[in-house]
Amino acid sequence: MAGNLLSSNMLTVKETVLTIITAQVLSSIIFTIRHSTPYYIGIFGSRMGSQIMLASTMLRNAVNVAGIFVLYFLW
Repeated sequence: MAGNLLSSNMLTVKETVLTIITAQVLSSIIFTIRHSTPYYIGIFGSRMGSQIMLASTMLRNAVNVAGIFVLYFLW
């Protein structure tokens, strides 16, 4: 869908990249609940698995949000 909007000149390259990264941040919560929770809790147990999963999700989102700001303000 993003490719079609880009090729029809409805979105610029910058807008397309920002949209995709923003969608990744918003969908990471669902990904964490569905995929990461059983993985980390199965390996590390409930308490430590939850802590590692939370740290992993927060770090991934922080990097993505920083990328959004960098692209938005510096590109």
